[in-house]
Amino acid sequence: MAQNYTVVLLDNRGMGDSSIPEDNDYTAETIAGDVKGVFDFLNITETYIFGHDNGAGLTSAFAAKIRLDGED
Repeated sequence: MAQNYTVVLLDNRGMGDSSIPEDNDYTAETIAGDVKGVFDFLNITETYIFGHDNGAGLTSAFAAKIRLDGED
């Protein structure tokens, strides 16, 4: 996939090398906001997003967040 696309892999809050949030907020909606923040920082305006296991809920929350924010 990386041969044809820019691939970005994220450690969700509290996982891997990321820090543990002080407020212990691990909701899909909050993590979707984290992902959107990374995409905004990297100026990613179009994306395919994949998730497995707990990431499946995150991808749905991310899609909903983008729609609720009025973005296409």
